[in-house]
This record gives sequence, C-alpha cells and structure tokens, in this order.
Amino acid sequence: MALVFLSGFLLSCNDATIIVPQDGNPDGAMPVPALAGLNTITLSPQSVTLTVTGQPTTQAFTAVGQFDDGHSETLTDKLDWSVSPASLGRFPQAGSLSVGPYGGDGVVVATSGSLTGQAQVSVRVSRQINEPDAPGVTDGNFGGKPDAANPAVMYPYDGVVMPPNLGSLDIQWVKGNPADTIFEITLQNKVTDIRVFTACRPPAGGAPNGCSYPLGQDVWSLCAYSNLGNTDPVLVTVRSTNTGTKTVGTSKPIGVKFAADELKGGIYYWTTVGGVNGISGIYRIDLQNRKVEPFYTEQSAPNDHRGGNAQNGGCVGCHAITHDGNRLSLVLGGAHISDLVQLDVATRKPTLTKIDTAAGHSNTQRQFSNFQSYNPDGTAFVSALAGKLRVLLSQDGSALVPLIATGGNATHPDWSHSGSLLAFTRYSDPVPTPLDGDDYEIYERHGAIGLVAWNGKNGFNAPKTIVAEKAGQNSYYPTVAPNDRLVVFNRVSACVTQDDCMAYANPKAQLYATTPDGIGETALTNVNRRGPNDTKDGLSNSWPKFSPFFHSTKDGRVQMWVTFSSIRNYGVQLPHNSDDPSTGVPQLWMAAVTVGGEPMGGDPSSPPFWIPNQNLATHNHIAQWTEEIVPLIQ
Repeated sequence: MALVFLSGFLLSCNDATIIVPQDGNPDGAMPVPALAGLNTITLSPQSVTLTVTGQPTTQAFTAVGQFDDGHSETLTDKLDWSVSPASLGRFPQAGSLSVGPYGGDGVVVATSGSLTGQAQVSVRVSRQINEPDAPGVTDGNFGGKPDAANPAVMYPYDGVVMPPNLGSLDIQWVKGNPADTIFEITLQNKVTDIRVFTACRPPAGGAPNGCSYPLGQDVWSLCAYSNLGNTDPVLVTVRSTNTGTKTVGTSKPIGVKFAADELKGGIYYWTTVGGVNGISGIYRIDLQNRKVEPFYTEQSAPNDHRGGNAQNGGCVGCHAITHDGNRLSLVLGGAHISDLVQLDVATRKPTLTKIDTAAGHSNTQRQFSNFQSYNPDGTAFVSALAGKLRVLLSQDGSALVPLIATGGNATHPDWSHSGSLLAFTRYSDPVPTPLDGDDYEIYERHGAIGLVAWNGKNGFNAPKTIVAEKAGQNSYYPTVAPNDRLVVFNRVSACVTQDDCMAYANPKAQLYATTPDGIGETALTNVNRRGPNDTKDGLSNSWPKFSPFFHSTKDGRVQMWVTFSSIRNYGVQLPHNSDDPSTGVPQLWMAAVTVGGEPMGGDPSSPPFWIPNQNLATHNHIAQWTEEIVPLIQ
C-alpha cells in the first residue's frame, strides 16, 4: 500500500494490485512478455502465514509452469509478481515478497500475459510495547492466581466500528482490584498481536480507579490498516496485577472493527457553553488533520447579539454548511431573534445578512430563519420560520420557492446530499401570534416526519408522511442518508406533559430509522443504549446528522456514518454525566450505520465512538458535515 503522511495523518491509497517487475522498479517498467505455449502457473508454497515484528521480513515463492508440449519448468524470474492488497508488501525481486508494515489476508499473484498463478498469504503484525512506567514487565508478571475482582473496559464500546484514519484511541478501564498497579493491554485477532505493558494513568476528573491509555498513532495504524473492513474484530483485553498479592484480573474482551474506507471532510458544530476560553459559537473539526478551531464565536457577532446583551443573549447557533465547505449560514439570537448571517468560509466575511436593526427586536420584527439546509451546489437553501419552509437563493436571500407544501407546520429541514429528497418535522403545536420568538421551532412537542421529493425543475412534489404523529411521543430532527435509502430521526417516547415531550435537550431523546417510504421503522438500539460507565438511560441522544460519505463493505452492504450529541460518559471521563440531564455535558459521538439491499429489518447501527479532540468541558451540538475543510484566510 502506498502511504502518505499529511499533517500528522496517515492516509492510504487504494488497495489496487501493484505489479512490480523483477528489477524491483515499479515506476514506468514494462511487464515481462507473455510466454508462448504456457498453460498453467503453480506457485509454491501455496499457502503461508507470516509474522511481522517490525524487522524486515521476506518470503520466497517459486513458480512452475506447464506448457502445451507437456514439459514443465521453473518460471520464477520470467513472471510479473504482485500481492493484493498492496498493503501486505511488495516484490523488489521476482518471487521475493518483502512483507509489511501491515498485516492481513491476501493473495500473491504471478502473471504471464492473461495467465496467472496464485498463493494465499496471511500476515500477522506482532508488537510488544513497554511504557516507561512499566519497565521490564513481561507476560511472566501475570502468572499469579486469578483475582476475584476483574478490570472492566469502559471505552471503546464492544462491537464499535471506527474509520481507519481516526488516528488514535484511548483505551479506558476501571480497576477491579484497587491495589493493582501493572496492566497489560492486548489487541488480538488472526492478523494482530499487540501487547502493551503500562501503569494506570488516571485522567483528570475521571471515575474512581479509572485508567486511560492512549494508543499512539503508530500502534493505531497497525491495528486499523491491518484490519480494513474485516469482519473479524480486534479483541481488546486488559489484565491487571500487583507486586503484593500478585493475583491477576482479566477483563471481558471487547471487539473493535475498522471500516474499509477512510473518513474525510470535517464537522462544524455549535458550542453552547464554555467554548474555547469560555467563548460560545461555531467550532470546527478537521478530521484529516485532527484539528479543532473556533470558526465564528459570539464575539464575532454584531454588538446586540453578544453575550453581554441581557435581552438578546449570545446565541450563535443553528447553522448549515454547503457540501463544498465554502458557505456557512448561522442563526443569531436563537429562535427569540431569528436573524441570519451567511459567511464566506475562507474569509469569515458575511455574504448575506438578514438582521433586524430595530431597537429591542420587538414582536413586529422581521424574523428571517431558524434552521437551514443547503442544496448540493450551495446555490440555495431551505429556510424554516414560523412553521413554513421556503427555498431561498444563497446569493441574496430571495425566494426561489416561496412556500413548500408540507401538509402542516414544518421545521427542521434536511435536504439530502443528492438533492432529491427533503425531510422535515411536521408539528401540530400552534404558531404564536404575534411571533414573539417563535419558540415552537425549537421546543416543538408534537412532531411527525414528512418528506418531499424535488421535481427536477423548480420545486417539490406533494408531501408524504413517513413517520406519523402519535399521542405520547414526539418525532423530530430528521436526517437523510447520503444514498437516499434511510432517514434517521429523533424520538421521545412515553412522554406525558408538554415539557416531557419537548424536542430541545430532552433526556429521553433516542435515535430511530426508517426508509423514505416509511416502511420498516426501527430503533437504533446500539446507539441508544447506555455505555458501561453510564448509570441511567436518559442520555439525550439528539441532533443526528449523516456524513456525506458511504462505502461498500466486504459482504456487499453499504456503510455510512451518523453523528449525534449525547450526555453519555466518555469512558471513565465525564463520570456520572447522565445523572442530571439539565447540567450534563453533551459531546459529539459517531456511529456506523450499515444496510443491505433488503427492506429495513433489525437495528442497522453499531455502538458509537467519541469524536476525538473535543474539549470535554464544552457543550457540543449539531455536527454539520462538509466534504472539504476550507483553509481560513487570517
């Protein structure tokens, strides 16, 4: 596999077969001419298992050919040699496979014209790492009797699927025996054997007896790129012991899988409390460069929208971004004000401003928008205000479609990545008159999920309901999958009072999925369930948003990514975060959603993972995706 380091991230090229001629120079060399009269090519050995420990490793193969006239001969130096996937190594010389750096199962191919011979190869990566706080520790330190109390892995979650270029992973656990001081972390499967010996490293403010070990990027890459798309999980196990009783505790193993493709682009999210240096606003995560930075904070807003203004507050919140990352719109003052600014991302300068300059923002103010969602090329966006959806031109805010027929009051628009579908929340709450902040856009309590299809010209077809409104539940915040085959949305069930059903920051919020035709509704149970260190089910899993990227799995299904905010604990950190939803710390999480060609059946989701590089002290919401992170012009 060709590898490129870009700003600290390891990027892999496609696993295309690379044919390297016998002189070892893959650049511009011509293939070896086909051999006349050759019938078959047989390689020896036919199957081989290799272990790579970080030192140069080679494996010799021999090729024997059978010809039309019945004779056979050794052809090793007369064939083109390759290995697939290319991440397993290369052939600097004919028949000599130089293995590494990654593991995996693959095929060695020797070629003459259109004729090939093949052999199976399995490469296992093996490493032992002794951290400075565990010098000289080996497997022999863990030969004592089993302890009655075992450590428990708190993060990652069992069954999680992660993108290979996430770059790092904190393995977090709670001691079973508080006296234990020495730990072994193993990451193992058929092609992976990594052992780390370390002491406990308690994170600041973590749970009692909590420990954390961050995998370095080199170890992460060994695991991830050796297991791209594999169905065989890497099993993470923690063993613990001490120099006193020497008893050994062993955790239950948890399985981690890695997606076949890297996850690119970036996320713009809304921080409502704390921010960096205590400043709220819109921040962004560059996933490839693992960089978090403020984009537009309350200090960037006009004076009457800053936090020091008692009436208008400092809300720089509900936002949307174009697919190419060049334009971002955001709402100032929340639903109480509903002003809008659209920014050129590179310069962060306004290109469209809809702000009411009247003193005090009275009830007769000209509110403009509460939520937005862009079309594929960013030339227009759907705006939600006062129960109405409009299509507005990004250039000047004028109406392209003055009113979208939704069958009732509507909000929370999500224009699909293809531009073909628009999902929205249809709600039966009354719209106040006069509009004194139109809080029902934010706090709606009686919602259904509607869908309209773009007619290919200048509007949408008739609406249909894909999730009906029902007593005792509220469905809201829909997001359409990038392949238009799935709609994920929020639901609050078994709610009674008005506030109990409210969409905003509801601790009962969970994620559900259905198809665009409304058939096969299912809860995303793997996403919704509490983590091993959560004490309550009220995790406020909210604001789902799909990534624009998807890929095929080895078994022919489609894998996508959905982000959401949640007040669940991050391993042993943010302990008891979910005990009090009103004061919990919501963070951004992500989960794989994998579907096949069949109708919706069971839960298509995997357990979620915490999006790295967030500030654990901030409240983060609405992870809006873009395909590109546009560099900022300072």
